[in-house]
Amino acid sequence: MSTAQVERVELDQLVCWRIRAAGSELLVAQQGAQILSYQQAEQPPLIWLSPQAAYQRGQSVRGGVPLCWPWFGDLRRNPQAVQAHFHLEQAPAHGLVRTLDWELLGIEEEDDAVTLRFAYDTRNQPLEGWPRDAGLTFVIRLAQDLGMSLETHNRGNTPLTLSQALHSYFAVSDVRQVGVEGLQACRYIDTLQDWQELFDSQWVHCLRRRIWQLPLPSRAPRIPQVPEGPGLGRVAYAAARQHRDILLSLLRNLRRAQTRIWLATPYFLPTGKVRRALIRAARRGVDVRLLLTSRNTDHPPVRYAGQRFYPRLLRAGVRIYEYQPHFSHLKMVLVDDWVSVGSCNFDYWNLR
Repeated sequence: MSTAQVERVELDQLVCWRIRAAGSELLVAQQGAQILSYQQAEQPPLIWLSPQAAYQRGQSVRGGVPLCWPWFGDLRRNPQAVQAHFHLEQAPAHGLVRTLDWELLGIEEEDDAVTLRFAYDTRNQPLEGWPRDAGLTFVIRLAQDLGMSLETHNRGNTPLTLSQALHSYFAVSDVRQVGVEGLQACRYIDTLQDWQELFDSQWVHCLRRRIWQLPLPSRAPRIPQVPEGPGLGRVAYAAARQHRDILLSLLRNLRRAQTRIWLATPYFLPTGKVRRALIRAARRGVDVRLLLTSRNTDHPPVRYAGQRFYPRLLRAGVRIYEYQPHFSHLKMVLVDDWVSVGSCNFDYWNLR
């Protein structure tokens, strides 16, 4: 007789299933067929879920095990054969199915094990910009341990090239003590390597008593994905392409903000895209605060020009503070748990 327990629950706007079996507990959302949490007995969680996770329809949940399909990460980093299947200009990170509802084929209980089967068929639920026929099956089995398998079946008559991933967020105490084994003789990409090489190179150059600048690439570099884990960051130096880099990183995080956007700058004269991102974030309930200069500024015309944006920002729910005691040269933005600190001004000349 099975001792497993299966319970249907609703987390805000998402339908989920909580399964208890073999002393373990699993939480799975129907949206994206995404595992949200996994915990064995009284042990700490093995799968990490952000404390600020929002359970909104059409919005990805940060943490758990998102299903990335038909590409993983930035589409531009995928092989050309994968990119060729997508026909729209803007491609979301990690594919097209992680914010869509999957069909639950069934829940099977056997002894102390529970198996969930999800499916997604693009013939029944077409994907915008991706006109191919494919069927996906995702199987989750909870017993003494947790098993997952994602299969893709090409339902069309022509070859199909894709990349897919179970984007697992593991809960670890100290990322510096974590290693990945079993990669010998395997090809893999370390997305943190670009940041480490840039930081090390800049550190060495800073030790020299002369003005320095790294050689610029022939084309603008791609923006790395958001770093995950404590103590990880990226350095952007003062060159035209790097300012563009900062703008793209800022816009990406403003558009993804879920809880807060706190921005401090002495020269507030942002581009239209930045202003619209702030307004839209405030309208969807994000805590948006601006700490700007008062009349104690070294560039009054810039302050006066920026104040013409105040009315629309305030109407959208943005809170604006002007620092009174003296001139503040602070330049920082905090978006949820992403932070940018440094000397890049949030004005039109630097973020254009």
